[in-house]
Amino acid sequence: MKLRTHLCCFAVLVCSIASGEEVFSIIPTTGSLSGKVKAVKESEVIFVDHTGRERKIPFVDLMPRDVYRCRRQLIKPNDANGLFQLGKFCADNGFPSDAFEMWEAAEKAAPHKLSDKIRPVWNQLVTQLEKSKQIPPPGKPLDPAFLKKLPQRTALRLRVLEAGKPYDFPKVSWEKRRKIRTRHYDIETNVPDMTGKYLMVLLEQLYTYYAKRLGTAPSTRLTVYVFASREDFQRQAAAAGHPIGPTVGGFYLQHPSPTRCAIYMPWVMQGRHTPTSVLMHECFHQFYHRVFNKGDPIWFNEGMATYFEASIFNGEKIVDGCINPARLRALQRMFRDGKAERLSSLLKRDRHFFQAPQYAEAWAFVYWMAWGKPTQRERTIMQHRLMAFIRSIKHKKPNLELFEKTTRLRLNDLDREWEEWVLSLNPDDPFGGRGDPRK
Repeated sequence: MKLRTHLCCFAVLVCSIASGEEVFSIIPTTGSLSGKVKAVKESEVIFVDHTGRERKIPFVDLMPRDVYRCRRQLIKPNDANGLFQLGKFCADNGFPSDAFEMWEAAEKAAPHKLSDKIRPVWNQLVTQLEKSKQIPPPGKPLDPAFLKKLPQRTALRLRVLEAGKPYDFPKVSWEKRRKIRTRHYDIETNVPDMTGKYLMVLLEQLYTYYAKRLGTAPSTRLTVYVFASREDFQRQAAAAGHPIGPTVGGFYLQHPSPTRCAIYMPWVMQGRHTPTSVLMHECFHQFYHRVFNKGDPIWFNEGMATYFEASIFNGEKIVDGCINPARLRALQRMFRDGKAERLSSLLKRDRHFFQAPQYAEAWAFVYWMAWGKPTQRERTIMQHRLMAFIRSIKHKKPNLELFEKTTRLRLNDLDREWEEWVLSLNPDDPFGGRGDPRK
């Protein structure tokens, strides 16, 4: 089969497909579950939780990533057509590496039967990935008849998620942008009306979410600029005195002018980053700065932002406590290669020397402080000490001495424990393979 192979870094050869015995976590609208898949039907999964109770969960109540993981559990290595169809599901939902993986497994299972089917969809996905924007096609309109069959709450949640999908928006000049006012935010945007409504819902959820986690909130309104295209984003960023390069997915600009002190971001897919996750990251920076009037310590600021970017918005509420898969994989490689630095060094780094490796380290350390302890009691104690540190940095210089005093941690004694914990996590599970830590 002649496939274009210059992007095969996305593909991983499949040696085996899971058999349904794996214990992992999923996040339906009713709350997270840990357990095993017993059966997969056309529109639902039968999931056995850790107590042995069977639960029927409609796929419409799961995020696409969890639908894929459930379906994959019971696919047999010789089910070539099932693997092919699951690959198409991955391609349609923005999981290119998984799509290539499923199609390679399908080709291995039936090398002479599926070539003609796989070749066009493979090359189509390669072509899409070659386009720098990686904008997925617009989602198909939701069938009103289908929505009527669903509980009202589920149908509303699906409508919200549909409104937040990025696509090739109709061109509307930035000069004709709309101004949207919510309880806490001023939004200026040239995205379509439905996407604007999604932004209103998401931003207010984020405000409540951050206020609860930090125990405080800004006293002034917050401004967000959301652009329909990357070209608008780059042009307006430069006009605000902050020209950006091709790798910047969004930023919070600290500026004396209230009209420029804002989040700037395009509502487009940027590699593996969804605009929702970028907004979660940048909104934390804005919230943090407007509360504390500073960006330091950089490890905490970026660690918390990367922690929150991995949260899940299911159309109704935000679920945190999830691992950040990309950051985790990067850090695990660093540990295995002997390139990770000591915590005492990480916490002393200046913002000018804070690069991609430190983002992964900062995320993992924040996550460990919040959820890394083995028992609920220990986690609660650690979270209270972390809150004590947060309260202290509002009025004091956030140095190592203050950190160790308020958290009662001794950084020089933590490196080994922290490394072992990082390496024990499963990056393919929403909670690292340890179940929902909030329960």
